[in-house]
Amino acid sequence: MAVTLEPDALLSFRRPFQRLVKENLVITNTNAFPVAFKVKTTAPKQYCVRPNSGRIEPHASSEVQVILQPMTQDPPEDFKSKDKFLVQSVRITDNVSTLSIQDLWARVEKESKDQISEHKLRCLFLPAEEAVNGPVEEEEDTQEIRDKLKVANEKIAQLQSSIDDYKRQLAQQEGLRSRNAEPVNKALKYVKPQDAVHQVMEKMKQPKVQEGYPAQVLVIVAIVVFLIAYLFF
Repeated sequence: MAVTLEPDALLSFRRPFQRLVKENLVITNTNAFPVAFKVKTTAPKQYCVRPNSGRIEPHASSEVQVILQPMTQDPPEDFKSKDKFLVQSVRITDNVSTLSIQDLWARVEKESKDQISEHKLRCLFLPAEEAVNGPVEEEEDTQEIRDKLKVANEKIAQLQSSIDDYKRQLAQQEGLRSRNAEPVNKALKYVKPQDAVHQVMEKMKQPKVQEGYPAQVLVIVAIVVFLIAYLFF
């Protein structure tokens, strides 16, 4: 009678250890009968095993989660863990099939201890994932910046085109005003003084032309400044 484990030799835990670190252990029953299993460790205060015992039907598997409890600080980089795990398994016979897992193990350990199969695993502490995948993450960050820069350049080109269109519209409007002002100036030579006064009064009632930069230009400039700040600050 035997079960297979995955992983079958090492339980690996990756730094940092100031947080919970989890590793999965899969126990598979390759037999044609049900088995009971139990997981033990040499450091029960340091690890939490869920579930630490159970029943596995024929040709089925059970996933066990091994949790390394948080440490106050990481051990040295060259530290080698001496922690070990022991996976025990036993066939569930008809005379114990109705018992709970706890009662089953109590009877097996008392009456048929020689029927228990055992499999040992060691613990391995790995370096932090950032140290392993640093170059890959750096390349991904660089590509992300390139993509953002490309999008920003496209937006700036669109805004520049909008500014050029707006300038052309302003130039057309200024030219139209100049052409319209010429016949008016000529006509003023033939206007009587009292009529000229009335015309000036009416002109004062009209809204003044806005001085300074148009609002549309200010908005476009603000958007360009935002894009530059987003990319480089």
